[in-house]
Amino acid sequence: MSCRHVSLLVREIGWVLCWVVAPLVLAGSPKTDTAKASGAKTSAKAAVAAKTAETVKSKSAEATAEKTQFIRLTKDAKDRPVSLDIAITTYTGKNAAGEDVRVDLVGVVHIADKAYYERLNKEFEKYDAVLYELVAPKGARPARGTAGIYSPLASMLELADQIAVVDYTKKNFVHADMTGAEMLESMKKRDEHWLKIVGQAIGQAIAQSSDPEAGTSDGDLIVNLLTSRNPALALKRTMAPQFTDLEASTAWLDGPDGSTILTERNKVALKVLAEQLKAGKKRLAVFYGAAHLPDMERRLLSEFKLRRGDQAWLAAWSLSADPAGKSRPKKEKVAEKISKEKVSAPAKAREVSEKEFLEASRELLSDPTSQAAKDHAQTVIAFTVQTPKAIVVLGDEEAKWFGEDENRRMLLVAGYSAGNVQSQLHSGVARNDRYAGLVTLFKVYRGLQAKDSKFKIAAVEDLLALHRDDKLLRHVVELEEKDSTKLPRVKR
Repeated sequence: MSCRHVSLLVREIGWVLCWVVAPLVLAGSPKTDTAKASGAKTSAKAAVAAKTAETVKSKSAEATAEKTQFIRLTKDAKDRPVSLDIAITTYTGKNAAGEDVRVDLVGVVHIADKAYYERLNKEFEKYDAVLYELVAPKGARPARGTAGIYSPLASMLELADQIAVVDYTKKNFVHADMTGAEMLESMKKRDEHWLKIVGQAIGQAIAQSSDPEAGTSDGDLIVNLLTSRNPALALKRTMAPQFTDLEASTAWLDGPDGSTILTERNKVALKVLAEQLKAGKKRLAVFYGAAHLPDMERRLLSEFKLRRGDQAWLAAWSLSADPAGKSRPKKEKVAEKISKEKVSAPAKAREVSEKEFLEASRELLSDPTSQAAKDHAQTVIAFTVQTPKAIVVLGDEEAKWFGEDENRRMLLVAGYSAGNVQSQLHSGVARNDRYAGLVTLFKVYRGLQAKDSKFKIAAVEDLLALHRDDKLLRHVVELEEKDSTKLPRVKR
């Protein structure tokens, strides 16, 4: 299983958490305000079975002539990710009395930037009714500020939890979802079980990872995570592209007649929508996870006879570099050790041998601009991660040497690793060797400049100037004294 397998699997398990675990926890949470709900309490076990099997497949007779996109990844002119955006999509039509009505599908991801949820709070003030998802007793509302099931993941990614920020206490909020008991009953009728869903998620991840055009390469993943000054940002950039194709992401939930988690819950939500329209509401929002929206749109077009209008896009995840150029916090400044002790190797079909590493290093240093250079770089990085015979440390200082261009950064990381590791293999001492790594980094850097004379990295130019003045070794020693990279020996 490769790094891309893992990346896709993380996403699929994320969907399981969103659709299986979270509603159950919310349904049984003692912090949920159920003052207006019915007195019956939903069994936690019922909820666990309930939030499990869902489908994207809707048998709606009409479909949009053009596929509607509800999540997108925005990139800049250099193809770097800027933001993960979620759409508010407008549909218009007439009610039974012939009056104009507007329904907005407000998609959401359950962990996002706090500013995104605060913007939604302001948007929701414009509506006569906001229909929200929550598997819980009828009328239940999460207490404001409650830490939800997503809080640990949100903290890891430096994001906010939807439940903690969105204000569900507003008068125009209307519960539009199943109870845990209703979900359990529906799943029993459909013979749906959460273990089957988890198995399908894993199968979907493996199937997608077999597509060479899908996902991110192993080397890119390693470099993004190990060289970034902001690990949370690097992880978000790695994950974000996996969420943009809703149909592919949720294909493993398909069934011949839909499923409880998506299809049946959507029916409940749109039944509440019909009731609100009948009550005279003219501007409504359906506030649901983005994965529900393709099916909901088909139903709005075919059953409610609405027409699709404009889309407004809100940035849910900011993926651009910190505008202040901040490095990682001091407590995280201890650089990642590329060894079996700290970082797992990208799981390949086989491990890279020392001979292959040496051959790849030689080829990379010989011509870092060749068509095979990226493959050689990945081989070098893979061996660096795998071998217990060497320790390479990448921290804030090293990150400056690799630049911002993602393709060249991989080559420079590999160049640095090649000399650093070879020095340790020759000496038999497993200790990070910055100086040896810089010498081979210079070799790759010069090779890249030979092809593009405009290519420059200020930090590397400074190091070359020190080298010309015979001051590089002294500089490396001073770096070591200032921020030691000495780590415990790896036991052989």
